[in-house]
Amino acid sequence: MTTYAWTFSVMEALPSYDSLQDVVVFVNWTLSADDGQGHVASLAGRFEVVFDPADPFIPYDQLTADVVTKWANEALDVPSLEEQLNNMLAQLANPPIVTLAPPWGAEITVAQDYIPVPPPPPEPTPEPSAPELNSSTTDGTPSAT
Repeated sequence: MTTYAWTFSVMEALPSYDSLQDVVVFVNWTLSADDGQGHVASLAGRFEVVFDPADPFIPYDQLTADVVTKWANEALDVPSLEEQLNNMLAQLANPPIVTLAPPWGAEITVAQDYIPVPPPPPEPTPEPSAPELNSSTTDGTPSAT
């Protein structure tokens, strides 16, 4: 059976709103799923808390994980998130592509510390120079060459 768990890392708040202090307006979240078979998947995001003056205000220092979880369940399409997590777990359990060592016994080497070197910047284009004036025209007016 798959278990789901919310984690709320950061909440963004208005320092003051009307006469209220630290009114949460955004919550950063992670929803994790564990299939109990050693596979764990997670999704993360941010949702907006819609402040309703008709609802009782909960001071920031009195917020609990249960309250913020309720907000998440109201703000997000949780069944869709769980479906995405279940698909991720299924791919972890039965990957569509696997990495195999060559059948002759050579080891797979993966470059862990590979840092690609960017190509050098292009050479600067020289500024066009002003045309030279040639004073040898037949009518005596300068001309550009």
